[in-house]
Amino acid sequence: LVERTCSDVAANGPPGNLSFYTRPAYALETADLYYPPWLTGTWEVLSSTRGIIAPLGTGFFGSPGAYERAMATLNDPPLSYRARFSPSAEADGSCICERAFTVASISRAAMGANAVLGVGGPSTGFLLEGVQSADALEVRIRPNGADGRVFRAQLEVIGRTSRRTGDNSFECAELTRQTVFAEPVGTNSPAGQQQPGARPPSRAPPPPLVKEIETVSTYQLQPSGRVLGQQRTLTFLVADSAYTSNTDYDALRRSRAAGRYGVDGRVYDLVYDKAR
Repeated sequence: LVERTCSDVAANGPPGNLSFYTRPAYALETADLYYPPWLTGTWEVLSSTRGIIAPLGTGFFGSPGAYERAMATLNDPPLSYRARFSPSAEADGSCICERAFTVASISRAAMGANAVLGVGGPSTGFLLEGVQSADALEVRIRPNGADGRVFRAQLEVIGRTSRRTGDNSFECAELTRQTVFAEPVGTNSPAGQQQPGARPPSRAPPPPLVKEIETVSTYQLQPSGRVLGQQRTLTFLVADSAYTSNTDYDALRRSRAAGRYGVDGRVYDLVYDKAR
């Protein structure tokens, strides 16, 4: 999938075979992703955008101008963040990603050093970044450039598969349902409740934004100890309005028209070096 997407990106046109851009059929095949032992530890990661593709055309990619804005980022410097993997309870020596730590690090790198207000499990509130949750995570953020607005992103893994392709190589994929809520203006407490004496919200928040994102990743251990990887993300629109409390009918029409095909594909080159 990663190689085919890279080829389609290089061709600079619509993909010749949409079957590479359909919603995956795998379910939760394992309780977590179990990475090879050589990924254990904390890593400095550089992520460079290699290419962007709109499988169904730019009209499905997002709001007007979204594709052009995305393409303008191709020459941006690599995103620099930390990823951490800890030993699993399995007998094979595998490790698991510390998701809260890694997601928080990526969010800070992408949206600002002070953007992350809390991270943890949705059912138990905002927890410390070392807490493990393989299937659900919630992040509360105040991104740079958002005029101080606060958002809650709920991430629920609904599909997972992986395989070891050699002693020094590994491939995995997850399908995640992402629901983003904009908190009302004036809501500023950690629990998302209006603090005593705070100014009441000036306007109601928009309906939640719901999408599903498949992330396919490859990892290759180098003789130097560095790990090289590639990653493909593919975004699917969600047609089922039952996921949200309000209905955005325009988004509903677009998602039904897109059907089972992804609308936003991106490929990244990854470089992992052990943190000092």
